[in-house]
Amino acid sequence: MKPHDIGTLPGSVLYAHIPSAAGKELAFYPVYLGHYMCDTSYCVDRRTFDCFMLMYITHGTGYVETEGRRRTLQEGDIVVLDCYAPHRYAATGDGWEIEWIHFDGPMARHYYELAAKNGCVLRMAGHYAATHSLRKLLTLYKDRVPAPELRLSKYITDLLTDVILCAEESRGQAQQSAVVEESIRYISDHLDRDISVELLARQAMLSPFYFSRLFKRETGFTPHRYLVMVRLDYSRYLLRSSPLTVKEVAFRCGFNSESHFCTCFRQQLGMTPQEYRDEQ
Repeated sequence: MKPHDIGTLPGSVLYAHIPSAAGKELAFYPVYLGHYMCDTSYCVDRRTFDCFMLMYITHGTGYVETEGRRRTLQEGDIVVLDCYAPHRYAATGDGWEIEWIHFDGPMARHYYELAAKNGCVLRMAGHYAATHSLRKLLTLYKDRVPAPELRLSKYITDLLTDVILCAEESRGQAQQSAVVEESIRYISDHLDRDISVELLARQAMLSPFYFSRLFKRETGFTPHRYLVMVRLDYSRYLLRSSPLTVKEVAFRCGFNSESHFCTCFRQQLGMTPQEYRDEQ
């Protein structure tokens, strides 16, 4: 059906579903779903609406307000809302295009709480699997394909499960990046100390094997290779700007001997530390 919401543009579609008594006993059932193109006059402001909502911003920008807090929205974001509580969302900028579903069911609140445990806005750009089931639902209604209510429940289950898993994956990647960043800070702050992969892994509470794989995935270098590179970079700075002897530079940068320092320096730069200093 054609939506009548203020701000919806031609081409927008709205579908309604009236569940049977048996359908309401399933884990999930759809209430409304749609695909909207909107200008900046589009705004929804409700005290309550008896269901939950998942909205995917396919293009454009907007915002959502819940619990007195406003969050900006951009292309690729997914919003999960408890519409039983006051909420407001609107298009901004040049408007937006959204795909969305209102749903409910015995498992709706539990899945909503899993999806929104770290906030109702999920940054999902690039996680296309998370919206695949929503597109399947919209296509069913667009093509007027009869579907058993059990299948509709399955699609919503798949949709919410994919969103939750993709959100967990994104949070896990952010946490892993934070682990590597902390190790890099430690290396920079303690260059003159004996730093081993085992020490860094222990601080990150990871096995040396897993830590090394994670570090290389994030930086492109093994921890040992990165450590040597940073030490050599600092040694070049000291050779250029300080009166320290080559031996003093070696120990200041964490090398355990002058000969080891000179070997690493030559391998990296094709000359000895003294030759490098003389060229400056």
